[in-house]
Amino acid sequence: MPTGSQVWPAIGGTAGFHRGAGRLGKKRARLAPAASDSMFLDEAAALRALDFPLSEAELISAAKAFLFYGQGTEKPELLAPEFVFMGPYVGGADGLPRDEYLKAVGGFDLKAAALPSIVNRTLPACP
Repeated sequence: MPTGSQVWPAIGGTAGFHRGAGRLGKKRARLAPAASDSMFLDEAAALRALDFPLSEAELISAAKAFLFYGQGTEKPELLAPEFVFMGPYVGGADGLPRDEYLKAVGGFDLKAAALPSIVNRTLPACP
C-alpha cells in the first residue's frame, strides 16, 4: 500500500485502480509470465510426448463427425468394434459394449429431445 508521496502505478486508464480499467499498451509485455519458467507446462512438448495418433485438427473433426451422426448411432462404423461406453450409471463396471450401446442410444435423439434450442444455431468458439 503506497504511503506518503508514493503513488499506485497506473497500469491503464484512469477509471480506477480497483478495476484495472483501460488499456495495458506496451506494459503488457512486462506483465506476461516467462513461458520458460518451470512452473508452466510446455503444452507443445507434453502433446508431443503423448504420441497421439491424431493431430488436434483430426481429433476435432472426428469429434464433430461423432456428434453429427448421433454419437455414432447413425453411422456405426465410426465406432471401433472394441468400443465400450463408460458412464457413471450406465453399463456397470465393465461398461456398455458397442452393439448394446448402439441399441440403447439408437432411439434417442439428443439434439431434438435434450437440446432443442441448440439445433441450427452457431455457437462461438471459446478463446
